[in-house]
Amino acid sequence: MATALKIVPSGGGSPESVGSPESEAFGGWVYQLGVNSIGHEYFHLRFLLVRGKYVEMYKRDPHENPGIKPMRRGVAGHTLMVEELGRRKVNHGDVYVLRFFNRLDETKKGEIACAKVGEARKWMEAFDHAKQQLTSMGKWYNGFS
Repeated sequence: MATALKIVPSGGGSPESVGSPESEAFGGWVYQLGVNSIGHEYFHLRFLLVRGKYVEMYKRDPHENPGIKPMRRGVAGHTLMVEELGRRKVNHGDVYVLRFFNRLDETKKGEIACAKVGEARKWMEAFDHAKQQLTSMGKWYNGFS
């Protein structure tokens, strides 16, 4: 199962040692849920990283594999919406699902799942924290893409 959300060091220093609000990062393993082009559901383990205002998804842990590129990357802007969908049975086990989407363009959407409800709530807090990074800097973006 996926491991818990944790605060991870960003840019070589710990979040406490760097004064910039963009230095704090939240990361951990989640399940990416979706449907492929032929209609089959998939359930892949991914490393999700929320760093400052950016949200990045990797196939492997970027701290253990430096230099890898994210498979998805977006900005957590004021149009990013995150909602808890609750518990769902997937592959004979229960997971807690979060859905995120751009409220102006609902074709930009996705679902992630966590093993425990507490992890899902921590991810909600991490997304809220990323959205606040934009507000505190006085910039507005068009959301997660």
